[in-house]
Amino acid sequence: MPKHTIEEPFWSLATDEALRLLRTRRSGLREAEVIERRTVFGPNNVPERQTFSLLKILGHQLQSPLILILLVAGATTAVLGETIETSVIFAAVAVNTALGFWQEHKAETVLELLKSYVKTRSRVRRSEREHEIDSSELVPGDIIQVTQGDRVSADARLLFVNNLEVDEAPLTGESLPVEKTTDALPAATLLADRRSMLFSGTLVVGGIGEAVVTATGDASEFGKIATLASTEEEPTPLQKSLSRFARSLLGILAVLILVLFLAGLSAGYGVLEMFLIGVAVAVSVVPEGLPIALTVILAIGVQRLALRRGIVRRLLAAETLGSTSLILTDKTGTLTQAKMELAAVVPVAGSTQELLSAALLHSSATIENPGDPVSQWNIVGRPIDVALMQAAVAEGLPTEKIVHPPEVVNRLPFSSKYKYSGVIVRVGEQYRLILLGAPEVLLGFVRASAREKEELTARIAAQAFMGEKVLGVASRYISSEDQNDILRNHTFSDLSFEGLISFRDPLRPGVSAAIQSIHSAGVKTIMVTGDHQGTAEAIARDLGLIDGKGAVLSGNDLPYLTAQELRGRADKVSVYARVTPEQKLLLTKLYQERGEIVAVTGDGVNDAPALRAADIG
Repeated sequence: MPKHTIEEPFWSLATDEALRLLRTRRSGLREAEVIERRTVFGPNNVPERQTFSLLKILGHQLQSPLILILLVAGATTAVLGETIETSVIFAAVAVNTALGFWQEHKAETVLELLKSYVKTRSRVRRSEREHEIDSSELVPGDIIQVTQGDRVSADARLLFVNNLEVDEAPLTGESLPVEKTTDALPAATLLADRRSMLFSGTLVVGGIGEAVVTATGDASEFGKIATLASTEEEPTPLQKSLSRFARSLLGILAVLILVLFLAGLSAGYGVLEMFLIGVAVAVSVVPEGLPIALTVILAIGVQRLALRRGIVRRLLAAETLGSTSLILTDKTGTLTQAKMELAAVVPVAGSTQELLSAALLHSSATIENPGDPVSQWNIVGRPIDVALMQAAVAEGLPTEKIVHPPEVVNRLPFSSKYKYSGVIVRVGEQYRLILLGAPEVLLGFVRASAREKEELTARIAAQAFMGEKVLGVASRYISSEDQNDILRNHTFSDLSFEGLISFRDPLRPGVSAAIQSIHSAGVKTIMVTGDHQGTAEAIARDLGLIDGKGAVLSGNDLPYLTAQELRGRADKVSVYARVTPEQKLLLTKLYQERGEIVAVTGDGVNDAPALRAADIG
């Protein structure tokens, strides 16, 4: 198979066409094909972050222009036999180098301890047989199966899904799990919206799926981001200032010594005598105490950051942090907690507990230790299901109703096509149909006046505007004879709208106060996220980052703006939503070109290129 095949937009192709291009089949590759493709594409690995050896860390300490000047001066005085001057100069260099080496080596050690190496395994079909292999052995064309809890190990085109949901927050910034489909999408679909694809590094949180591998290693989206992030480190503002100072000092010294040398010769002094005088002047002018003073000051700053649980890898980064004029921050997991919690319960036809009890019948969450006290329950499952059960507990729903809910006699799984799920429960001698899903869809099944529907629609829109995921609950009593036909044919009518339940990704504690403090210090904060524009805008409003719609720009619009137009808008934008890793990198460099000292914060794979390019990240 040609190597360029993996560059095709597989999300836009039908499943059979994707298999044809990849020269594979649903029964899997044969062993000979696997060997051939491993030769062409290599192992499914992405190079890890380079670690620094002791010699390299030592070399960092000797790269300062001032240190280089001191080394030259020390070598010169040593050759001339000036023991005291030589000792003082080399002592200054040694103290500065030792302090810097100790701090950077300590930071590297901590970072190495924080790294976790986990060997992932993948389920693959080859030659009509199922295997479990090391994920590094995957090749394009392999047929893989994924289920809840699996970490996806390669990019792949989905061939089959059953309620498959994937957490793509580390890659795209999407705060909610993405519902996957096998449908072909337009070729221009952005990375975050490619619902017919699986991506390396993401986590399956629900359902099952089967897919054909389309890209591995560096060719995967994860690998491309790793490549973007492998750029050389730029010098810090302090390094640039010291370089300018050193160049100026060298220029002044050169002119001064030349004038002094010529004046001495004209006055009758010997060449050697004037050379010694010139060296003495040079040594006296060089501020040998400056590197030590700077190192001590920066080391104190690093220790203060350590007390606040901050790890500084290079001493000079502490000064850069103090010079920061702009912060570009991710949203999911940085400003927010990257989890779902209940935002509001709005009962329409009954009580809050009745509404939560009805919704809970659709939940797939389980309690691992139901025998323990309620406060110690460990609830696992899809994020929204877990949040729903936690809300039921918080609202005081009786434990018996949570652990032993009414018997579900029939069930309609959630479908992204219909946007709702359904259950039928036995209530005494009757049967009750309960739907949970998109409220705007459920409103089409309920009996209500036009005015009532209009009021509910307005309420739904208001909650969605606040960045919440809104679900509706509707129900009616049915006969036992009708239940199969109703679920099979989706023939729902005359339902009673029970109410609305909304969820949100809550802000991290202290974030609002931190942003206000940063603003008071004269540092601007801009949110740059891969999440949806509505969600990003709602979080920004909560944080006080925006007060008008003009402050938000979508990554969908960036390709249509010229560099000049983008620079013109940069001062007015406080939120960039739906951006790709490449766009985050572009924005970081844009603000640096405008003279900003840029700090980037983020915890996802999609943040890595911008973190690397930033003045501090």
